[in-house]
Amino acid sequence: MGAWERRLTIIEFSGQGPAKRIDGFHEILLAQEGSGILNWALSGLVKYEQDHQIRGDIVLSDNQKARVAGLLSESDGLRTFLETELVLTKDANLTVDEITIAFAKYARTRQWKLLKASVIHNQVRDLMMELYCMSQSHDIKREGTDENGEPKTRTSRGYHGVRLREPDEDDPPAMEE
Repeated sequence: MGAWERRLTIIEFSGQGPAKRIDGFHEILLAQEGSGILNWALSGLVKYEQDHQIRGDIVLSDNQKARVAGLLSESDGLRTFLETELVLTKDANLTVDEITIAFAKYARTRQWKLLKASVIHNQVRDLMMELYCMSQSHDIKREGTDENGEPKTRTSRGYHGVRLREPDEDDPPAMEE
């Protein structure tokens, strides 16, 4: 378990806040619910002390652990995607847009918030250099059509020597230099 996983406890709030702010709400709440709030806090303290005796910290449920792991994965999701979903190979290439679309699909299946495409493009450039020592090329060829529907080859930014991993594909053998 990593340092952040040990230090994070996610508290979800799924309710709706008030439509209009209530002035002096803390005073009203303490006057009407003060003893209940104190009892709830003391109950939480007793549960914490039990966890602390057992483990020396708050004991998280599997569901809570999964939420923390998901949040941490999302925070560095593009790096994880590039490390796990790209395959180095001599005879392939990907455009930046193809990587961005594949990452968007990957993120959507994990219910992550999506970054803007321009942010993804910039991070892909930096991460591809960091992870694979690859700089962006400006000569990736793709077939398409022009404004009249005629076949046309266009040139895009992207990376040579890399492709997307197939859905059920194991790790391929290391690429020969």
